[in-house]
Amino acid sequence: MLINGYKSIAEYAIRKSLAGSGVIMKHFTLKMEGREGILTDENGDSITLVYDNDQKAVYEKV
Repeated sequence: MLINGYKSIAEYAIRKSLAGSGVIMKHFTLKMEGREGILTDENGDSITLVYDNDQKAVYEKV
């Protein structure tokens, strides 16, 4: 299933959240693993973002 080029609702929600936060994706890569997205910058630093289907929200995995 493709939604505007996204492979899942989770990817769509995470990318939408990042765009809303002002993240310019040309400086980052996003690798999706299920409902988690690993956002990596040009220095190799990364954070994991999680899409919560029940809450319809994206949050940082701690």
